[in-house]
Amino acid sequence: MSEQIRKVAADFNTSLSTKVEVAGTTFTLSSATDDDSVVLADGDYCFTVNNESSNKEYFVGTLDGSTKIVTAVKTITRQGAESSGAAREHRVGSPVIISDFAGLRDVVETLRGAKDLDADNPLQYDTTAAISDAKMLATKAYVDAVVNGGSVFYETQILRANAGETVTDGALVYLKESDGEWYLVDTSTKTDWANEKIGIAQGAGTDGASIAGGGVLRSGMDDTISYTAGQLYYGTDVAGVIGTSAGTEELIIGVGDANNKLVFFNDPYQLTDDEKDALAGGGSLGTPSSTNKYMTEDGGAAKKFGGDGSDGALDTSSGTVNIDASNANVVIKNYSSVNIVTNNLTMTNPSTTGTLLIIKCQGLFLCSAEITMTGMGAAGGLNNADGGAAFNYFVDGTNTPYGQDGTTRTGGTSVPAHYTNNTWQLQLNEGVKMLVGSGGGGAENGSSVGGIGGGALYIEVGGAYNMTGTFDTSGTDGGAGGSDQGGSGGGSAGNQIVIYGSLTADSGTYTSAGGAGGDSADGDGANGVAGQAGAGGGGACGDGASSQSGGGGAASAQGNGGAGGDLSSGGSASGGAAGASMSALRLLNINLN
Repeated sequence: MSEQIRKVAADFNTSLSTKVEVAGTTFTLSSATDDDSVVLADGDYCFTVNNESSNKEYFVGTLDGSTKIVTAVKTITRQGAESSGAAREHRVGSPVIISDFAGLRDVVETLRGAKDLDADNPLQYDTTAAISDAKMLATKAYVDAVVNGGSVFYETQILRANAGETVTDGALVYLKESDGEWYLVDTSTKTDWANEKIGIAQGAGTDGASIAGGGVLRSGMDDTISYTAGQLYYGTDVAGVIGTSAGTEELIIGVGDANNKLVFFNDPYQLTDDEKDALAGGGSLGTPSSTNKYMTEDGGAAKKFGGDGSDGALDTSSGTVNIDASNANVVIKNYSSVNIVTNNLTMTNPSTTGTLLIIKCQGLFLCSAEITMTGMGAAGGLNNADGGAAFNYFVDGTNTPYGQDGTTRTGGTSVPAHYTNNTWQLQLNEGVKMLVGSGGGGAENGSSVGGIGGGALYIEVGGAYNMTGTFDTSGTDGGAGGSDQGGSGGGSAGNQIVIYGSLTADSGTYTSAGGAGGDSADGDGANGVAGQAGAGGGGACGDGASSQSGGGGAASAQGNGGAGGDLSSGGSASGGAAGASMSALRLLNINLN
């Protein structure tokens, strides 16, 4: 980078030690030392040769102080025009002085903006300047302070931009990323401008050409027209036009300020009033909060009615299909369709506290054969032991129903009504209670085992429901007593719930009954008393040699289990009858349409 302002030296006089030829670009001085015996610094100087004669000429050139050689010589006219090489010939010994003519000219033209500043020698203040006026020269320290946390003041940010179609001054436009050009916003076609950058054209433009006025306003204040103070402005259904009322889609552009300029909002991601109302919630839907959150697509998929079909199609037409519960309390199957015909659907290896089978079907559900969950509930008791407490699904509280032992002789106590909070909101907030059957109690000092409870069955059909077969979730009978032993109580039934999208037929059989109490081998003990929807109690043994009471029947969800037979009551050694079927109390076929 060359020096922009030449060096000066006071009272410097010398002479040429070499001849200057016409168009010559170098010469040598006789001396480069001033009157103070200081060698001139290297750099650009202005020289006058033959100052007192008619052959006078002004030169500029670069001096090497140690060699006294001047190179890159240019002649300079009295009007300041420079050209390479000397215009006249000058002999050896011609007088030379350093003049201030070119230097003063450099200073004047630099201050007038006609000449650039010297980049190698940037200007600076003598100390930290207090910048307080917009017309003052900013320092590096001032700029650094502003950039690193200081205040930045500006009114507009305008981008150079090309139009993608004809636009007018003040038109609302959006940037199409596919070609990098700006197009008119029409709020009725949200797919064009939504989630794109928007702006206001500062001048007119045509397809492919630059937009006048500098380009497109992206932020700050717009004054292409006079705006009303306090008025909201919107994009409209008229392409490019900004108005005081919203178009088909609400796109707020900005608000007028006190100076009749538009404070521009450049956010195309704004929510519409309807979207804001939806997010606010309220009413029966509740208000969004940290404990009442929105559902994601993943969450919605998990709750999809009829399941996700991930287990494929179920078809028993070629043979019985068995589901191995592997001792799990809950087994969930997601079928794309269900076809239970000719052969049955069965289950093995339930949990000792019972198993609930959940079948979700996306499409057609057809059953003309049988789904059997008999004996898939809680285990029965042995030798005076209570029957197993059943596993309850979607239930708050403890699992209390079971058959009582032979000493107690009473039946198990029923559980409350089967809907948590008395709602029907199955799969929405999972308020439905599913109960598997409890086991029957063991007889006093007996070797027979109480009956096993029935499993529970939940079926959810997204498509058509066609049921002409049988669902069975009954408990099994209590075991008969041996010699001098009472019989054990029967197991209670599990419940069944079916929900479907549409109904084709529903003429099948839903069986959900408690098991009968076991008979005593001999004696005259009283019958066990059957409980409504529960299992029968075991018969007592009373042959004179010993007196053993029968086990209590297991409770169902809607009725207590029957009491075990008691020798002191007298009567036969037969077990109590099975409890009533649960079909009227626990079977729900709900059509969602």
